[in-house]
Amino acid sequence: LMGLKTGQRNIFLDNEENVSYISRQIRKMVEIAEEKGTVIAICHPYIQTFQALRENEDWLREQKVDFVLASRVVKRY
Repeated sequence: LMGLKTGQRNIFLDNEENVSYISRQIRKMVEIAEEKGTVIAICHPYIQTFQALRENEDWLREQKVDFVLASRVVKRY
């Protein structure tokens, strides 16, 4: 009613502060993006999260996904 833009998280990357777990979540994030066309993923600034992102950087660059600001994928309902 207020015309606010909103979105819903599709995946939480770091429910567990574990690099292997986060890496699996990163891959699931890409799968969701491929299936739905967009994905909203959130995470904490944990050391393990940054490590998992660094370890998966090359793989992520090979994927057909773009990282954008959340403002690009939220919608007005």
